[in-house]
Amino acid sequence: MSDSTQEVETRSRLDVTKSRLDEAMARLDPQFRRLMELWLEGRTRQEIAMEMQLCEEAASTNLIKAFKQLRRLLRP
Repeated sequence: MSDSTQEVETRSRLDVTKSRLDEAMARLDPQFRRLMELWLEGRTRQEIAMEMQLCEEAASTNLIKAFKQLRRLLRP
């Protein structure tokens, strides 16, 4: 297999993965989706807590729940 063929296949897999991630993110509970969006932007847990008007502990707990829900949605 040539390098260009492998590159195309890798891009295709990444597109499918991004597509699946986008679909799963859209299906998250709205609060969890917002938490994940902030996390993906590179925000700290403290920044996420302030943005979401939560204590830092609640933000951390909800972020863990958001990851669990996202993982379930991404299972084949």
